[in-house]
Amino acid sequence: MNISTKGRYAIRALVELAKVKDNQVLSVKDISDIQGISTTYLEHLLVKLKKANIVGSQRGAKGGFFLEKKPKDITLCDVILAVEGPVFLSKCLNSNNTTIDCKFINDCEFQGFWSKLSKSIENLFSKITLKEILGEINE
Repeated sequence: MNISTKGRYAIRALVELAKVKDNQVLSVKDISDIQGISTTYLEHLLVKLKKANIVGSQRGAKGGFFLEKKPKDITLCDVILAVEGPVFLSKCLNSNNTTIDCKFINDCEFQGFWSKLSKSIENLFSKITLKEILGEINE
């Protein structure tokens, strides 16, 4: 399993938003400068995070983004689902994938195993919060 740059960069942006005091607003440029992420790419991610109600935005000259929830209430699963969608350990678990190149697709005895493992990872991601991630990087 591989979390793409979308997931990793979204977490980096959220960490920067969580670091500011009193829910202050950070511009995309501020986050971009601090993290070294393209502003265009970052805007795309922040829009997805806003649609998922993880961040909010403020318009205007002093506009930008802020956390809509407390870091303890934002899970890794929330972030990954918002910017990447569901993560599947095996292509056969994705019902939207119509181009599965597997000779065992119609008679797979391992599909249940892959499904159970995917659910376990999703459950783990649901227990890891932004607050915990902040704690790990501040140690």
